[in-house]
Amino acid sequence: MRKMIAILLSLTVLLGILAGCGEKTPATSGDAQWLNIVMTADPATLDVQKTTFEYDIPLNIYDHLVEAVTVDGEPELIPGLAEKWEISEDGLVYTFHLREGVKFHNGEEFEADDVKFTIERMMNPENECVNTWFFDMIDGATEMWEGQSDEVSGVKVIDKYTVEITLDYAFGGFIANLSACPCAIYNREACEAAGEQFGVDPELTIGTGPFRAKEWTLNDKIVLETNPDYYRGASTLAGIVYKNIPDEETQRMEFEAGNIDIFFASNAISQVQYFLDSETWGDQVHAVREAGSYFYLPNLSMEPYNDINVRKAIASAIDRQMLLDTIYEGFGWVSNGMVVEGILGYNEDLKFLPYDPDAAKEYLAAAGYGPGELTIKCMMDMGTGTEYKMNIAIQAMLAEVGINMELQQVDDATYYQNRLDGTIPMERNCWWVDYNDPDNVLYSYFSRRAQESNSVGLDDEYVFETLEAARRETDPDARIKMYQDIEAHLLENVCFIPIFQPQLTVITQPNISNYVPAWNGWTSTNYYGVEKN
Repeated sequence: MRKMIAILLSLTVLLGILAGCGEKTPATSGDAQWLNIVMTADPATLDVQKTTFEYDIPLNIYDHLVEAVTVDGEPELIPGLAEKWEISEDGLVYTFHLREGVKFHNGEEFEADDVKFTIERMMNPENECVNTWFFDMIDGATEMWEGQSDEVSGVKVIDKYTVEITLDYAFGGFIANLSACPCAIYNREACEAAGEQFGVDPELTIGTGPFRAKEWTLNDKIVLETNPDYYRGASTLAGIVYKNIPDEETQRMEFEAGNIDIFFASNAISQVQYFLDSETWGDQVHAVREAGSYFYLPNLSMEPYNDINVRKAIASAIDRQMLLDTIYEGFGWVSNGMVVEGILGYNEDLKFLPYDPDAAKEYLAAAGYGPGELTIKCMMDMGTGTEYKMNIAIQAMLAEVGINMELQQVDDATYYQNRLDGTIPMERNCWWVDYNDPDNVLYSYFSRRAQESNSVGLDDEYVFETLEAARRETDPDARIKMYQDIEAHLLENVCFIPIFQPQLTVITQPNISNYVPAWNGWTSTNYYGVEKN
């Protein structure tokens, strides 16, 4: 989720951006070139244990035990920091043999203790991490999160380059799960020395990845430089410069001027059609379906969202096709669920409440509200991008059926604290899968564990128990059926309101080679292997 820092800084930001326009970034040495990318706002943090949104830069500065690469548009799992592994017959014990000689950016050697530290840092409740479900299937992880233990008992350092991870139950998606960005491996010494500045101060934000954080100038740019000691071999690039350019028209102009190398037009949706129609750029366009979607989350534990008729009224008042056509220029597909096409377990037979203002009024009356008597609140960030535009459009749609919608804009710190406290009334949210499994979507929002770090407010034993059972199910077909039943149940009870699944549209400069759109359609991309001629 993209956050703006302060309204009072807006003039300074604009002047800074305009001052930077037209400047080309020089290479540091020899023929090496800088890769120039747009970011639309500063990330909240580069610490992937404490954000569910800001993954672009972290994908380039951290590595994982297992990596997911894109081959012919599909994910393929390959060894990462773990050179190989064995799995016990009962599917509970994973023994990882780690690569020797891998160095963190601070010069520390990667060892098994760093794996144990990473997992326990995530599960330490004092750290208030928001991605704990990626490790909570490990034996002892829940106990540590709940304050019953000071370590995760299921993680054992066998020797310097061997770590054993024992699961609480057999989870077939565990290896794929480890390739997800939130499972990036951290260095104990670097994290403990950095404290709360880890992920904030670039010099203290340490990984093993192909690039290392070098500079962060707020409202201007973030600079990563190539890691010359990367274990797969140094990138041919000098580094990556993420330029803060919120304005969509300015992004296009900078790209056409040659100052941006890979242009994620999906972040500047008003410019997509221009490039599709262009004779100059037509051959440089990459378009793929994103394995994710936008949706609204009402807090099911708060009034009036705890009334299903209120939720049905909100859903029926929203014209999802109009939102897709106006907010996203039609580049996408109206969705009927959260497990959308491209994600394992997608159910094409799912149906959701259609746009029907008259039905919305009837649901309101059933909930005991007359025209203009119901006021709902929607929390959002300080920006004016897609989220803001979508909320403004829905605010108008709801007003037509007699629902007042107040928009509450908050800064980043307030948002995350309210999320942990479970006090967000309703919000527009989005999710692009970290690994190709329905568990990554549904468990992340609707499990019992997830309720401790988000504002969904679900209290449904059927969902909680079935999600846990699906994780333990070893029959692939039966497992998928369980997730599909859960999603259908959530939709029937309007526990979320699906909006649309976007199309990823990317345009590259002719001198860029080896760029491959991520299998899940992320704009967050690992640029290792991309070359600039």
